[in-house]
Amino acid sequence: MAGACGLHWALVASRLRSVRGDGRFWGRGYATEAAAAVISMARVDLGWRRLISLIVPGNERSKAVARRLGGTYEKTIPFRDHVAEIFAYALESDVVDRPQPPRE
Repeated sequence: MAGACGLHWALVASRLRSVRGDGRFWGRGYATEAAAAVISMARVDLGWRRLISLIVPGNERSKAVARRLGGTYEKTIPFRDHVAEIFAYALESDVVDRPQPPRE
């Protein structure tokens, strides 16, 4: 398995959850593709207007994915005995489209 990506509902906000995947698959765009599909699902299928990613400070790869998909840094918060950086996505726009299957 390359990794996992999905949604986690919280009372405060809707949160994009991605679990660190197998390093052999890093740098191939899989995290970006998975996150784009989840963001699109939240916007199109679920009608959510806001989504956040909680990213560990120093995880530059995850921050790059968040920015690539339209996420903007909001603030750093205490999270599970550590801290996390919030990257927010405004889902009213069409910035993130559903990924299309590869053409044969």
